[in-house]
Amino acid sequence: MADVILGNNAQEAIEPPIGNKTYTTLNELFQIIDPDFYADEEPEVASYYERVLRFLKTIETGSDPIFDDDDMLPFFMINFF
Repeated sequence: MADVILGNNAQEAIEPPIGNKTYTTLNELFQIIDPDFYADEEPEVASYYERVLRFLKTIETGSDPIFDDDDMLPFFMINFF
């Protein structure tokens, strides 16, 4: 660990993809269920069909920093720390 902190680690650092929009999966789901409470302020709340399409597009083009198929530990531990 000390080598990593001091910069003496030969292994490249893993960095997230640049340019991806980040989102929180649970927040996006709650925006579909109750957009008046969870969604950002918009002039008009979109229909259910439009909200589902927006959710699917967000999931396809963005990345969730907490919910990751390869590493589920942050998703389960975020409620405890």
